[in-house]
Amino acid sequence: MGNSDLGRPVDRKSKKNGRELSAAQAKQVADLARVFYTKNPKHPQVTEARKIEVFALVSAVQLGDKSVETGLDRLVADLRTDGSLPGELRAQCAAAHDFTVAARGAKDQSGRLVNVEKVARDLIKEFPREAPGYEALMALCRARESVKAEPLARELLVSEAPEHVKFEAGLLIQRLGLVGHSLSEIVGQDGAELLAGLPAGEPVVVYSWATWGPGSIDLGQMIQARRFVAIGICMDAQVEKATQAAHRAGLGGKLTYDKNGLDGVLASRLAFSAPGQIYLIDAKGVIADVRGGEGLEAKLKAFGFKTPAIVPTATPKGKG
Repeated sequence: MGNSDLGRPVDRKSKKNGRELSAAQAKQVADLARVFYTKNPKHPQVTEARKIEVFALVSAVQLGDKSVETGLDRLVADLRTDGSLPGELRAQCAAAHDFTVAARGAKDQSGRLVNVEKVARDLIKEFPREAPGYEALMALCRARESVKAEPLARELLVSEAPEHVKFEAGLLIQRLGLVGHSLSEIVGQDGAELLAGLPAGEPVVVYSWATWGPGSIDLGQMIQARRFVAIGICMDAQVEKATQAAHRAGLGGKLTYDKNGLDGVLASRLAFSAPGQIYLIDAKGVIADVRGGEGLEAKLKAFGFKTPAIVPTATPKGKG
């Protein structure tokens, strides 16, 4: 269960039998895990088995099986107060359970976010040295609009959050701080040649991509299909491999590479932290939005992008 999915129910399958089968399989996994750690209490994988049991039962609940809810509640209640178990295990199991309960109690997305924040803060109080609560607050930063995301990110920076959470919070703050600045000012001389060939007076998409980020490849293809003026910042350290991949995929815009990958000059100045991030630059060359993945179509219209119907991406030469 990824951090961004905390409290979000899994997708239900369209056929009832399929859903019941999946829930049954999840319960079977939980049963097997319980048998394993009961019969092998000193085995080095006991901790992992106990975690598997909880997560499997959580999956069964998310898939609609209410018969395991009481047993899951009791199991997690025992785990979270068992001081003989690692704090990381107890926090992870408590988080998986509590976020699922929070999601079930929400009527809409707004209510879900409120519930998730309460659970996250309660987890931080209960497990101040463990990551799940802080990671959930960081997930909220990614989900919320900028005006609410930045204060929460700053709160995380001065908290006892793990370093990886603070690092991500710092990058988010840096990204939000780019809004209102000219793109040329941010990229400096290192990006001057890249900007020089762009048509004047037109809005620009700047996006990050990598061969190991499939969604970012799709994004680059969409940009090509819609013929946006764009710049693609590659986050791959293996430049030759990435160049070949971009050619095969037919990514849109002017592409730039850096052998330092994630730590490349332009990726760092633009505070990109992952492939698939989108910045929108207005017709004056000013960074207007750094969270283009949210409500993209409305933002494209607002910032003056011409958005024709998607046309087939041109097939690279030699590829049929």
